Amino acid sequence: MIEGGTNLYAQYEALSVTKSMTFDGGSTKQVYYAESKQYMPDRELTPFTLQPVIIISDPDGIIPTGDKAGSLSAVRWFVGSTDAANQITSLNPDYTLGAKGALIVHKNVPQESPLTLIFEGEFYDTRRMSSVFIDMAVQLTTTSNAESAAGPTLSIDRPRA
Repeated sequence: MIEGGTNLYAQYEALSVTKSMTFDGGSTKQVYYAESKQYMPDRELTPFTLQPVIIISDPDGIIPTGDKAGSLSAVRWFVGSTDAANQITSLNPDYTLGAKGALIVHKNVPQESPLTLIFEGEFYDTRRMSSVFIDMAVQLTTTSNAESAAGPTLSIDRPRA
């Protein structure tokens, strides 16, 4: 029998969180050529991937430092605001939800309607038995350019035989 037991409490330093986004298949900016009605790049042909990078560093050295995007829970993407009605789901044909929190965009963005994509996720801190909330926003925009006049052409006439 143990008498006069003592409660022990461990105190841990806060995790350091560095967040960024990598892009594959283009950039956050598109150009729309009105005369030919074409987007460059055309995300319907070449989808644009946004991949969160979440570097977690533990000053106490218990959790190994590294990219924890694949370890996040409650990963969500939204368009415009974090209202539930704006959450991107697998039913939306303009987007594909990928591995490690990635979002693949299959939609061109009209010049008059810039698009804000919001990422949310949670990292579970096993030391403190609590979740760390992580969020980021990325804006997709389009500029319009007039196409220049067609360049010179070369044609060859040859006599009929």
